[in-house]
Amino acid sequence: MFESKFERTLVRGGLQRYEKRRLLINLILSLDLCIVILYGIHVIKSFRHKGLEKFFQTGSKAGIHPSHAEKLRDRLLVLNNASAPSDMAIPGWDFHALSHDMKGHYAVKVDRMWRLTFTFEGTDAILVDYQDYR
Repeated sequence: MFESKFERTLVRGGLQRYEKRRLLINLILSLDLCIVILYGIHVIKSFRHKGLEKFFQTGSKAGIHPSHAEKLRDRLLVLNNASAPSDMAIPGWDFHALSHDMKGHYAVKVDRMWRLTFTFEGTDAILVDYQDYR
């Protein structure tokens, strides 16, 4: 009779079939709006590492270490929504400013010796790179 536990719960709560559809449509519209907002405001403007750029745009792991994919995805998502370098100061990410010839650039740890490096131009991340610190 009922298609799912979720539907049984809704019917017991007194919601009619048309009300369930209306709720579902509102949820879908809300998710679409969130997707538009997330994809409409990109602050990563340029990449140095072509494999990382391809991973960011398509999800292809061809140019990165596949074992780093989850951590890179997390860091790129935060970087894409950051408006200042300090937004990347997440506990456990070992955020730090670089010096010498990389002065003005910042890094976060991906794995043992691998770092995601970047700098900012206004509120946009630029020159995003994936580097082995060995």
